[in-house]
Amino acid sequence: KNPKIFLVVGECGDGKSTLINALRDPLRSGEPKAGLCSRGVTKNIEAFVGLPIEGVQVDYLDTPGVGDMDVTPMKVLTLIEQELMSDQINGTDAIDGVIVTTPVPDGRVKLGAQVVQLLVEHGFLGEDKWENIILVGTKRDRATPEELELFGTDRVDEDGQPVGIAAQFFAMAPRRGTFVTTAKDDYGELR
Repeated sequence: KNPKIFLVVGECGDGKSTLINALRDPLRSGEPKAGLCSRGVTKNIEAFVGLPIEGVQVDYLDTPGVGDMDVTPMKVLTLIEQELMSDQINGTDAIDGVIVTTPVPDGRVKLGAQVVQLLVEHGFLGEDKWENIILVGTKRDRATPEELELFGTDRVDEDGQPVGIAAQFFAMAPRRGTFVTTAKDDYGELR
């Protein structure tokens, strides 16, 4: 049976590689390079074998961070589009979903998440496109209670616009999307 494949997208330093490192199978997959580097660490799309989730094999595709000094946002978009296109042609390695990372303490929908919104709205992910997107608020352990509340709230402002980060991200989705939060040593909501 083919593994479920998730593309992991976000900005430099948002916790993409750290997230993959926590979810990968250490016996079957190397460790993604992660760390603080103003130029970004991941330069190409790299595949990692994940630990099974409810008996299903999962693979993760780590992408260069949006905002990487050496990989422009357009280049990241092109790499992702090429990955999606090659999958549609081959039919076997189709991406099953996209995990979008954004730190909870940042309190906004960042450029990496906006890139995913563009991909979804431009038809790269099929009919139920928003159903296959998971917004992951990383660095929950560094967030204040107010920042955590802002991340998940359904409140709207006086103009009827969503206030919450997840609600803003999924504003174009027909239904409320899937979002979770993670902390340095707690990825339970994703398992």
